Amino acid sequence: MRIDHVGVQLADLESNLAWYEYVFNCQRSWDLTSFNSTTLSRLPGIQRLIEIKNQSLKLHLFQRDDLGMASNTRAQFQHTAIEVNSKDDIEQIVDRVQQTKIAQCLESLSAIVTDSDQMTCCYFQDPEGNEYELVAYGTGLDN
Repeated sequence: MRIDHVGVQLADLESNLAWYEYVFNCQRSWDLTSFNSTTLSRLPGIQRLIEIKNQSLKLHLFQRDDLGMASNTRAQFQHTAIEVNSKDDIEQIVDRVQQTKIAQCLESLSAIVTDSDQMTCCYFQDPEGNEYELVAYGTGLDN
């Protein structure tokens, strides 16, 4: 069993799309603006859904017209952890986050730390406050 994709609710999809494509090194796969009854009942107010992906990550970014920054429907998870191959991969993504120069993202960026079990991780938020953890395990951490 494996996770196919992560769905990310955004109040403003258009202004955040380039950030996601750049930071996670993804490209757009498809874009929807019409939805079946199941989707409409689960995600009231959905306006648009875009899939972006790279070789190992698939994200479904969607905009809902009922989301505000203070909405209790904003976040349904505390954070999303994304496993990468090495500390070098973490550093490359962190560099892209820094290059966006978006205050919310920069202020939320944690240090890259390696614990006694040789797990390396780092945390940061997207421009709307959704939190991500990058994690690499064991070998390849000194790269």
